Amino acid sequence: MKINGKKSIWELITAGILGVLFVFVLTACFVRVPASARISVNESLLSLIQDQAKDENGAEASCVQAAESSRQKRIQDSIDYSIYVEESIAASVSESASVEESIRESIEESQWQERKSSIAASLLEQAALYESLEESSREEEAYMEWLLASMDASREASIAASKEEASLEASREAASREASRQAAENQTSPIVTPWNGENVVFFGDSRTSGFYPKIYNCWPAHLIGHTISRSWGDVAKQELQALIAQNPVKAVFMNAGDDVSAGLDVAITKYEGVIRDFSAQVPNCKIYVVYAIPATAEAVEARSFLGLLPQYNVLLKEMCERNGWTFVYGAQGFSDACYASDGVHFTPSWTRQWFNNIRAEVGF
Repeated sequence: MKINGKKSIWELITAGILGVLFVFVLTACFVRVPASARISVNESLLSLIQDQAKDENGAEASCVQAAESSRQKRIQDSIDYSIYVEESIAASVSESASVEESIRESIEESQWQERKSSIAASLLEQAALYESLEESSREEEAYMEWLLASMDASREASIAASKEEASLEASREAASREASRQAAENQTSPIVTPWNGENVVFFGDSRTSGFYPKIYNCWPAHLIGHTISRSWGDVAKQELQALIAQNPVKAVFMNAGDDVSAGLDVAITKYEGVIRDFSAQVPNCKIYVVYAIPATAEAVEARSFLGLLPQYNVLLKEMCERNGWTFVYGAQGFSDACYASDGVHFTPSWTRQWFNNIRAEVGF
């Protein structure tokens, strides 16, 4: 059926349906079409079909034209709405892109913050390492300063010890000269004492040398003795071997000041070793160790090691107790008047009394 020489209604319906399908396909190409848009399109199609049905049932040409105009308008509205939907989708895509860009920027900012935190942690670690290295450097510098100070102190101590040794040697020479002078002045006769026939030997230092006839003339001819500076060393070994050769029954050890100049621990350790070695070679010989008479305050001020003699006597007594040796006091009747001019050695009269005190305690 044709209307006023125009295309048939079916052709129009077919064209409308194709148009609607085109719009539907165009709309379906986009991601999310709102439900309201689909409802509107469906309503438009329904209305169009109803209008066409009216034309099919014999509506008048004017109505058909009105329906056609309405249909055309609805198609145009659908197209316009599709364009609107497309624009909305484009806007949504643009907004999504903006959100994506914002997310990307947030991620980059987060990564940058993490990087800054990592850099800060690395800087803190480097600062701690630098501080540790600086501390090590300070410790090494302090150690070097201590080492240099110790070396200087050792050098000064060595120089002082050399000076002290020279002073000690000078004192011994002065004492020897003084003793010789006084012996020449006194011209005392030798002490004659009864002797029980025992072979007794003496081993001592410069104080013991006063027993010799050539100095204070108080050493009986039947006694043998040797004196040295210290009780250890090659010279001491030679002197001790000479005494061991006498096969003595009693041995009196009298070392004091020269020994303690090496320090208390060294002095007592070496002295004990010397006597033990001697006793091992003469097992039947009784050992006697004599008390070391302290020096004067003036002598201690000049040579500080002499101030160790009181402590040394305590160690000597303990040494005798642990080895089964006899500790001899021998200082009965001693007073400040018994000192020679150097405050270390003794006058001739006290030397004789000292010898007799020792002789009485040892028993010979």
